[in-house]
Amino acid sequence: MAAPPRRIEPPFLDPPLSDYPSGQRHSHAWTEYHQSVADRLASLQSVTDGSEAAAGAVGEYVTASGSIGLTPGLAANAAVLALSAGDWDVWGRAEFVPGAGGISQSVAASVSSASNALSGVLTQLPYTAPAGALVALPTGVLRLNLAAAGTAYLVVRASFTVAAMTCNGVIMARRAR
Repeated sequence: MAAPPRRIEPPFLDPPLSDYPSGQRHSHAWTEYHQSVADRLASLQSVTDGSEAAAGAVGEYVTASGSIGLTPGLAANAAVLALSAGDWDVWGRAEFVPGAGGISQSVAASVSSASNALSGVLTQLPYTAPAGALVALPTGVLRLNLAAAGTAYLVVRASFTVAAMTCNGVIMARRAR
């Protein structure tokens, strides 16, 4: 990962060095400051060629998917995503599929930094669905600021009366900085 950028400080105490006939006063330090800011802004330009951000760069995008059989009322990891150190925005989508012979009562999904633990960024939905019906549930966005490599989880829970229920999930993250 690249070193953090050097902080650019304006030269507030630098006096003007020359007067121009137009009356403008000029400072070499201020000129260098403005050029440094312009160079920094130019380096942050967005991509227009459709390419992906490099690993470790702002905008890096990673994803993982999974599928799991659920136990009524218990939280479980539907997808697991390994993340490198950095500041990440993480979100997911869970698809619940009830099995034959019953109706489910509620589903919940969240992204979490803890395995098998629903987080405060939780989406819940009470619903009734016939067997085999797909119910998709997006999560909220969780910010994970990791000093070292870590893991993000798409955690799901369902209360149901069907013989079985599965959940297919995808978890996504984009490096914010």
